[in-house]
Amino acid sequence: MKKLKKGFKNHYYIVLLLHCFIASCAQIVAPTGGERDKIPPIITSSKPENKAINFSQKEISIQFNEWLAPLTNAKTQVIISPSVEPFPKIDIMKNELSIKFKEGILQPNTTYSIFFGDNLKDNNEGNVLPNYKYIFSTGNYIDSLTVKGKINTTTGKIPENTFLLLYKDAADSAFTSKKPFYISKIGTDGTFNLENVKEGDYKIYALNDKNGNYYYDLPTEEIGFDTSFYHITGNLDTLNFLLFQPEDEKLRINEFDRTIKGGMLNITFNKELSFTKDQITASVSENSNIEPIVFQEKTPNKAKIYFPNLEKDTASFTVFLKNNNILFDSIRVRSESKTFKSQ
Repeated sequence: MKKLKKGFKNHYYIVLLLHCFIASCAQIVAPTGGERDKIPPIITSSKPENKAINFSQKEISIQFNEWLAPLTNAKTQVIISPSVEPFPKIDIMKNELSIKFKEGILQPNTTYSIFFGDNLKDNNEGNVLPNYKYIFSTGNYIDSLTVKGKINTTTGKIPENTFLLLYKDAADSAFTSKKPFYISKIGTDGTFNLENVKEGDYKIYALNDKNGNYYYDLPTEEIGFDTSFYHITGNLDTLNFLLFQPEDEKLRINEFDRTIKGGMLNITFNKELSFTKDQITASVSENSNIEPIVFQEKTPNKAKIYFPNLEKDTASFTVFLKNNNILFDSIRVRSESKTFKSQ
């Protein structure tokens, strides 16, 4: 009888252990997940194929193995060289990148490169397909000349959005009003490598393009250039420019506080002021009771405007600035919404 009880007891423990084991195996556990995807998107096909010749289509279609993140602004994210006007329609839908040209805008017997930089990314993890370039020719061969070199700056730092520009127009003012024939991004180390250049004559510039239009049209933009008109028949790899900001002859305001605080407004000019030659004054046409006073600071290109008679909730108004009684600029500012005491 004792043996029977003992065997029953052992059987009970075995059943209990099995039950616990089965319950443990059946317990639902949240998945831990695998490693993060670090692979950039892969091109599976393109129509026409990259480096196609005798190109006559209106559309390029490039397929990827996964969905891509949409481009935010194709005109600033994609460089087409030679430049094309009007700019083609570039769209990303799921895993397809499409480029659509208008009829008749491509030049005959010309090699085009479409450079995406680091702007092609997968939609899930943001993995970048770096420096992707699609090339095609409307002629029966791909142009293969290169223009290489380096730019330097007085600070040793290359500004963002700095480009190498090649013009067929020999006029010295071309870079202020015309689109360049070739465009290439300059690296953060100052080096550039423009490929697929056609034999010909070019003026060459470097431009820190702050408003993204490929013109030198802002007084704060920096440029670099060589006075030579290059006749390129082979690879050019010895270019060297100094990027600098030309001195602006006309006095103007570069930066200013949008809101007057404590009766004071800070302004920064585009050039240094002279305490003996420059006499800066300010006025407000909307309210003759506001009589601003300008104080030139020790920093040569800075000043403060003090508003001793400013009342509560004066709201927005225009400040006109004169130098030696000659109007040179105006700014729209806003006062504080609280009363302050004159110092």
